[in-house]
Amino acid sequence: MTHAAFIWALAATFLSGIQVFAQKVTAHERRDSALNGIIGFSLAALISGAVLLGTSELPQGWPIIAGISVCAGMMLCLSSYFRIESLKSIDSVIYFPVSKVLGPLVVVVLGITLLHEELTLLQFFGVIFSIFVPLILISSTEKHRQKNLALGLMLLIISTLLAAGTAPMQKVVTNLSANLFFPLFVWLTTAAIGSLALYAILSRSRRSVEIDKKDLKLGALNGVFQFASAFAFIKAVSLGQVSIFYVIHAHYILIPIILSVFYYDEHINLRKFAAIVLSFAAISLLAL
Repeated sequence: MTHAAFIWALAATFLSGIQVFAQKVTAHERRDSALNGIIGFSLAALISGAVLLGTSELPQGWPIIAGISVCAGMMLCLSSYFRIESLKSIDSVIYFPVSKVLGPLVVVVLGITLLHEELTLLQFFGVIFSIFVPLILISSTEKHRQKNLALGLMLLIISTLLAAGTAPMQKVVTNLSANLFFPLFVWLTTAAIGSLALYAILSRSRRSVEIDKKDLKLGALNGVFQFASAFAFIKAVSLGQVSIFYVIHAHYILIPIILSVFYYDEHINLRKFAAIVLSFAAISLLAL
């Protein structure tokens, strides 16, 4: 791993942690998930579009790159929506350790099978360690402590699989295009359009949602950090193996967990703390 690649990976990790905590605030205040996506992804797309105008011409093979990016954008849109909905039902100290062990596992498997990346012995032990994280976190007591444990876990799995599925796509487009802002723009624009469509569909079956200044602020915060974290991640991925960088990136969970416990007094005990430590141990082994 080069020094530059590691710096980009760390930047993506920090920026993603802030961005996801903004989504946690949206979930905690029971605000509209699709609306947050519309505002956030639209702003991120506008920023990437403005940067793209100042770069070089479209890359060769851009239709293929655009097609892959559209698929990734739709998956990103749905992943973001289901993440917020999941966080409305379960605490951050449940969601993030489980999600950020399951996600890297999926990416490592996809990296091996699709991109022919290799799994070391230590990474294999990381996979084994990962299995124990949800086993430690999910107990009968949590069913009564969480708002809706079963629904939250189901949405967690859907969100995580969708997010993990975009990572190999990002690696493929970085192999096809030196201009990273083109796939990033298509990716974020598709996510914004998808959020708008999702909002329109869901609005038919519920009462109208009033948009206030807090929605705009949270959406804008989400958008700025969405663009910055997405670019940092795709830049890091362009410099090395996606499976390794996705595992490093998973350490961002520490930021929303600490902030959620501090600001929202979410329940934390020795069992959950042990699960968080184990998840970081598993992630570290997968990164070796």
